[in-house]
Amino acid sequence: MNIGSIIKYHRTLRSMTQSELCNGICSVSHLSKIENNNKEVDGHTLELLLERLELSKLYIEESYDSYLKLLEKFLQSMIYYEKNKANRIYTELLELEPLLTSTDLTFSYHLYKYRYYLLIEDLERAQQIKTFLSQFTSVFSQHESNLFKYLNALLYLYQAKYSDSLEILTCYAEDNSLSIKMQGEVFYYLSLTYSYLENSSMCVVYAEKAFQEYSKACNYIRQIHTQLLLSIHKTEIGLYSDAEQHFEHMLRNAPLIGEVQLLPTIYHNYAILLSNMKEYDQAMNYFRMAMEGFQSSEKYYVSLSSYTEILLILDEKREALNHIREIISNTGTEPLKKYNLIFTFHLLKLEQKEKKAIKWLENQVIPYLEKKNLMKDFIKYVRYLAEYYSDKNKEKALFFYGLLNKKEERFL
Repeated sequence: MNIGSIIKYHRTLRSMTQSELCNGICSVSHLSKIENNNKEVDGHTLELLLERLELSKLYIEESYDSYLKLLEKFLQSMIYYEKNKANRIYTELLELEPLLTSTDLTFSYHLYKYRYYLLIEDLERAQQIKTFLSQFTSVFSQHESNLFKYLNALLYLYQAKYSDSLEILTCYAEDNSLSIKMQGEVFYYLSLTYSYLENSSMCVVYAEKAFQEYSKACNYIRQIHTQLLLSIHKTEIGLYSDAEQHFEHMLRNAPLIGEVQLLPTIYHNYAILLSNMKEYDQAMNYFRMAMEGFQSSEKYYVSLSSYTEILLILDEKREALNHIREIISNTGTEPLKKYNLIFTFHLLKLEQKEKKAIKWLENQVIPYLEKKNLMKDFIKYVRYLAEYYSDKNKEKALFFYGLLNKKEERFL
């Protein structure tokens, strides 16, 4: 085991300087070489250093294999998205922390904790452990270094730093330097990153690769998650038949593997597909099922917004008006603000305040969508303005058509 790394870890944990630890035992330069695993440490020097750190060699070596197996189970539970199992093992590992951090498994332990915080989306603790681990990158093994960079990519993804996440994940997708059992994860998170960037084609490419890896590993929960990405983005690029097959599989299999909490999300996205296919009655039924599952959460208002858009298409103005007022009342802050702005525009239109509605679209909706890089909605409403001005104001029509062409080229 890398005894030097363990010594550095416990010295740092105790806020000791190198000179404080090695005083009367060895030179600072000698300790530095030991901590960087560049020099073998003789038994007597090791015993004195550990004694000053209030540790023993026996304590360090005890039950090493059992800790290793437990850590492997912990990682496996996270790769397979078995949250309950991961929670149980995390609690067990916390009790063993004093022992684990006395072995060369100490960095693996903290790296897996980092992965766990990402699993449960505790970004504050994930950032804290990232900062903590950054002190030790010089003594990481190659595997630990790769895993740390990979986990940083996942943190960037959750922090909406998509370009940073994309750069790291693309490297690992190409060189396979992470463990083979994590290859499906790399493809999945790369696909998810492209999903957030609204790049449906690349999302589908990597989701297909992830699905193949998860199928080989019998990772059923992640297969469902990957199919959800495939169905959403195949809907976006017009592969409706393929998307419908994915939805049928998910609706059948999600309850079988205990992923019932995912059903409202599946209903919502299946409704979008049905709406695109102009199957409005079925779409509205699935949106209602989604809302029933989401209840009063943020996702409820996302489904309600999509449901209301169908009512507007069907010219069901009275019912649409009631829902629009509910949407506006409950979406004034992020991450739902776009619905507030868009449905304020619809409200002004229904109230026959056309000029006010157009000004709202130009001054509030379009700048917001561009700032937030919501290109799909941005293109939709810029096109609306271009068509609106086409027989009213040629100069403005040309401006919006030009803006539309520029953004569509970049978006595609």
